[in-house]
Amino acid sequence: MSTAQDPAFHLFPNLPTELRLLIWRFCLPNRVIELDHPHPDPIFDFKRPAPCTLAKTTVLNNRPPLIAGVCHEARTVASESSLSINLSTQPDSSCNESHPSTGQGHDINGEAEEDIPIHLNPHHDVVHLHHEPVYESDQSAGNPLRHIISIATQTTPNQASLSLGLLLVGRTQDWPQLPFLLSQRPWWLVVIHVVPIHMSLHAGSLTGLFGLLGDAPVQIVDLRDKHRLGAYYDLAAVTQHRRGDGELTVEDEKLVMMVDVETKRCRSESAVRWIYKLAAEPAPAMYPAIMFRLCPEECDRLGE
Repeated sequence: MSTAQDPAFHLFPNLPTELRLLIWRFCLPNRVIELDHPHPDPIFDFKRPAPCTLAKTTVLNNRPPLIAGVCHEARTVASESSLSINLSTQPDSSCNESHPSTGQGHDINGEAEEDIPIHLNPHHDVVHLHHEPVYESDQSAGNPLRHIISIATQTTPNQASLSLGLLLVGRTQDWPQLPFLLSQRPWWLVVIHVVPIHMSLHAGSLTGLFGLLGDAPVQIVDLRDKHRLGAYYDLAAVTQHRRGDGELTVEDEKLVMMVDVETKRCRSESAVRWIYKLAAEPAPAMYPAIMFRLCPEECDRLGE
């Protein structure tokens, strides 16, 4: 029996196997699976220094669930609940050379990107594509979208999201297949803004916003989900205020984010109208969303 001095539940091993397995499954994170690596330059509009390198969060997001390190039983549950897939696209050489954490043709751990497996829980996880202007476009424009559509249909949520950058590229480049491919799904989430939240993994886990155990460091929130969005806005504003120069209050930090989001929402709507201006296919529903990323590193301090 647990007490205030010893919160551990020592009778857990004595529970029926079926109940223990249910508890382990309950502890599995609901993750946003990134099918390619984010690049800070287009995501943060080439701001210097970038608010976050994004690399550490991606590494954490690709790790096995925390329960996989508890015991054999929990590790079995984690492995049985995941599929192994590979990254779909790879930045071109110029993208890699400009990324402080990436070597050419390699991922953030120095391994070839196409050989890096991603563990996806088809019962809970959703998939996201970062495909941005710094990626190769002409030859691979169709492949990433086909890839994410295929994987999304293998998951129970059947949710797919993409970055605003892809729509903006579609507006400025000749992508004859883009309207057709986007229309293969009835709706998409469009990540119009990325907000890094710099705090320790322990502190992040205590917020309850990044999974039960803090091992779901990437979260995408639909702008229509006002209650959930407000919780992330509040956390982001507080952390940015604490790490800032003190000129902006917490409410000011929140207001700046909201204004930025509204501007990008308008850009997203304009891009969709342009892409489907002369298309034969009807445009799918495009719901704007924000990506919040828990980062335990001091990468926002680089360049100071």
